[in-house]
Amino acid sequence: MTAKTRLALLAVPALLALAWLWWPGTAVRGTDPHATATAATTDQQRTRAATDWAARGLGAGFQSGLENLPASLAGTDVPDGLRTDDQGNLVVSAGLRDVFDYFLSVIGEEDMDTIVARLRAYLDSQLPPSAAAQANQILNNYLAFRESLKDLTAVGGPPGDSLDIDAVRAQQAAVRAQRQQFLSATVDEAFFAAQDRWNDYGLSRLDILQDAGLAASEKAQQLAALRAGLPDGMQRDVDAVLQYQDLQALTHELQQQGASEADVRLLREQVVGADAADRLEALEQERADFSRRVDQWLALRDDILANSNLADADRDAQVARLRQARFSDSEQLRVQALEATHDRQSPGQ
Repeated sequence: MTAKTRLALLAVPALLALAWLWWPGTAVRGTDPHATATAATTDQQRTRAATDWAARGLGAGFQSGLENLPASLAGTDVPDGLRTDDQGNLVVSAGLRDVFDYFLSVIGEEDMDTIVARLRAYLDSQLPPSAAAQANQILNNYLAFRESLKDLTAVGGPPGDSLDIDAVRAQQAAVRAQRQQFLSATVDEAFFAAQDRWNDYGLSRLDILQDAGLAASEKAQQLAALRAGLPDGMQRDVDAVLQYQDLQALTHELQQQGASEADVRLLREQVVGADAADRLEALEQERADFSRRVDQWLALRDDILANSNLADADRDAQVARLRQARFSDSEQLRVQALEATHDRQSPGQ
């Protein structure tokens, strides 16, 4: 899972319901937002499920697994996630799961037997025999685990602030328990440890943001402490998107309460520090200035386009000339996109 995907999961709370895990084409039980249920999977059932997958995807005729790839994979590369140690044994890592998920991403374009056949052919072509056998066994268990998720109850309710965090957290615990039934501790750690950290952080973040008993300054302090507990790499990813998003939400909350500019500045320094607060204020001023210039330009452009004394070609030429004079080369495309939006929203355009 890329950093971009992880950030998207955190930025859209409803996605924390782990929708990516549901096996396509299966019905998920009820949508009571307060209900979750684990599947009581016995050892016999687990063994049978993994054995059933071991019998699939055999003898399909693929050599590398990359022949005639579905359209959605055209022009893409398989993740570089296959490794072996000095003894030729498979190194289990998050990259191995990335390889599995790369091929599984085309569910719906190809049937499962074809997808699994591709995957097995790719593993066999890229790994020595002993490592390929190990990878295929992990694949069987991984597929059995994913299939078992159809027996879990979905977290329901509308997206946004109304998401029942306790219900999502309970479902995450149920999914983790289910993983541990099908995957060894080594595989589970390698495949899901980073994702678990992201999910835990995302829910803790929402706990803070949705806590009506906390003042905005208290939320800022708790968010800063939560961020400080993350590994360095995760901190950088969070800072790339969520820190600014949280800051905007807390700033709005303060402003709604009638806080002064000094209060807003203090909160920003708590969240991002003085230097970053300075940069944010400069950025906001730059955006406000650009917005003001665009508003003035759209009004002037409307006047030009409404001038019936000019031919169409002359109006277009005047608009192009003035746009170029008022906006930099880097602003031109953005301004033209705003013009198109303005025209769609304006009566008579």
